[in-house]
Amino acid sequence: MDNLNAEIIGQTYAEPLLELAAQAGICEQIKSELEALSDLLANEQEFVCVLDSPFIAANEKLSLAEKVFAGRLDRLTAGLLAAVIRRNRIRSLQAISSAYNQLLDKQNGIKLIDVSLAAQMSDNDKEVLQKQLEDAAGSKIKIKYHIDPSILGGIIIQQEGTYIDNSLRRVLADAKSRIKNKIKT
Repeated sequence: MDNLNAEIIGQTYAEPLLELAAQAGICEQIKSELEALSDLLANEQEFVCVLDSPFIAANEKLSLAEKVFAGRLDRLTAGLLAAVIRRNRIRSLQAISSAYNQLLDKQNGIKLIDVSLAAQMSDNDKEVLQKQLEDAAGSKIKIKYHIDPSILGGIIIQQEGTYIDNSLRRVLADAKSRIKNKIKT
């Protein structure tokens, strides 16, 4: 399944799930359960193969899932799990969990900011950056870190159409361009 299809499937299931979870006041519980399910399925490929097998009847898969997760999941999460098993979409659970988390963050006013660095930051530096970006954004944020050695140093920050490139790569490219322009004049 390509990323676009995964995103569409994730949104299709996550939107009504979040709406129902909000009505019940259990958004965070559902988030935790989805994350735990996603982690379990990522680590138990044999179990995923059973739940995804075209050779096993849907009612047998549902019965197995009910036995494995009995008493461990809220009825909303259990209902979602049953729906994805019935529709042979068990491998979409990670995309559903991701879409749910993004929708919940949006509902809670939390902005996602992508940060690219040449190397890992210390935890202390991450805390300082988190505070600075929250102050600048005027709201709570989540930072998704990307390591890109090609930027050489510095930082690139992206958030909803805003792109701030303070990388050493860009600074050097700008300097090179200015030098070329000086030489031409």
